Order: sequence, then structure tokens, then C-alpha cells
Amino acid sequence: VHGGGLDSATMGQYFNFFEKVSDKIVVWNNNKQKPDIYANLSPTLPTIKLKNSKIGSNCSIIFYEVSKYILRITRGMSYNQYVDFFNDFIQFVNGLNPEIKSKIKFRTKHPKPNTKFSYNCEEKFSEMFGEKYIDKISLKNPVEKTMLNSRLVINTFPETTFSQAMHSNFPTILITKKDYFIFSKEGSHIFDDLKKNKIAFEDFDEAKSHINKYWKDLDSWWKSESVQSARKRYLINFFNVKPEWFKEWSDYISFLKKL
Repeated sequence: VHGGGLDSATMGQYFNFFEKVSDKIVVWNNNKQKPDIYANLSPTLPTIKLKNSKIGSNCSIIFYEVSKYILRITRGMSYNQYVDFFNDFIQFVNGLNPEIKSKIKFRTKHPKPNTKFSYNCEEKFSEMFGEKYIDKISLKNPVEKTMLNSRLVINTFPETTFSQAMHSNFPTILITKKDYFIFSKEGSHIFDDLKKNKIAFEDFDEAKSHINKYWKDLDSWWKSESVQSARKRYLINFFNVKPEWFKEWSDYISFLKKL
């Protein structure tokens, strides 16, 4: 099990390879229909429990970076699409109200940052906006700390960090293009549901207008009944952390030992 986000009908995870070679596959996705193979267990990534209603002040952007070279079948945009997306994203940031723009923190995610294999987004963001706007990844600065320091979290990839923010109930939005992915039927339906409730955006201008409008009163949007219902539907389907998740895993491992 790895990651946790909108279900993608990629080459089925490489032409259903995992199903062909595995006795059991542990997933977080509630939509898998083969109980003899798939075991749906809670995510085990760190989740944040807010101890009070105090929130941070940053507008944190968790920016996913793609590789220049295609080495395997991947989900998401190609490098050429990524360059266009990056340029459009810069215009989006520059269009935010000055108050919001002053609170921006860029946190880039790439397996090999600042190498010839990446677009070096962190370096580009630093050159364009200044080093103080960079939220550097380190052991002392995990993504959970970034979220706690945030008033709003913006994600550009429908995966783990987006799910963590949704689960922790931080005001968060996703900006991406639906046609960059091959979503499953349920994944596509949930994405449309998120768009309807202004959690997901494909249009940069719509996302900019939404953030500018609600920045000073995010709760009037985020805590509305329709938005919270959409958030819960997403979590139930793709990031369903159960209250007794540790016992759930423990019981399942004990069960496997008896087989």
C-alpha cells in the first residue's frame, strides 16, 4: 500500500500486475471489488488532530514536481504539460490578493530535487518570489508541521498530502487537470463532486477568485454542510481512517499468521 488519493485506472497498476502476483493486496480504497485479493485497511500515515481551533497564517502550496524523463508508466501530466502548468501556476499566484501573496509558502515534492532529472521548482520559486517564501523539506519540518502553520493548503496532485489535509480537516483545495489522469469511474465521480464544492479546480482563474473571496472567512466555505459532506465522501472512499485503526491492522496481521 502506498499513497492514498483519488483512484486512478492507470494501466491498472501496470496491467493488473499486482493482482496476478499477489496473494493479498492491502489498499485504502473502499471501491476494490475483489475481497479474495484486496483487504481494505486504514491508512497508517501520520494524521493531525487539532487540539484547538487556532490555525496558522500561511497559504501553503504543496507543489508536486514531475521528472523530465519517462522511466515507467506514471499517472499525471507529462513533462511538457508540466512546464505549461508551472507557468500558469505562477500567473495564478501573482493574481492573488497582496495580503494572501505575502503569506505564500512553497513546498516542492520530488524524489530527486535540484538535479538534472527535475524542473528545480524550489529554485525557480526562490528566484521569482524570494527565499523566505520557501518551506524547505527536512526531518525537522515534516508536512504535518507545514499544515499546522497554514490557513489554507493548496495541493497540485490528488494523492497523499491532499488526503492528509482532508482528513485533518484543514481548509484545502486541489488544483489540477482531470484529463492528466485516468480516473476510475468512482474517482472521476468524486473529483466532479469536489469541483462542485470548490475543493478541486481545473481553472486557475476560478481558483484565484475563490481564494481571494474567502481568504478572510474560510470557515463560511469550508465548514458549510455541502463542503463537509463532499470531504467525508472523499475520505470514506479513498482515505478511510477508522477509529481503531491500530487494532484493525494488528488483528489482520494476526489473522495472516494463522493462515
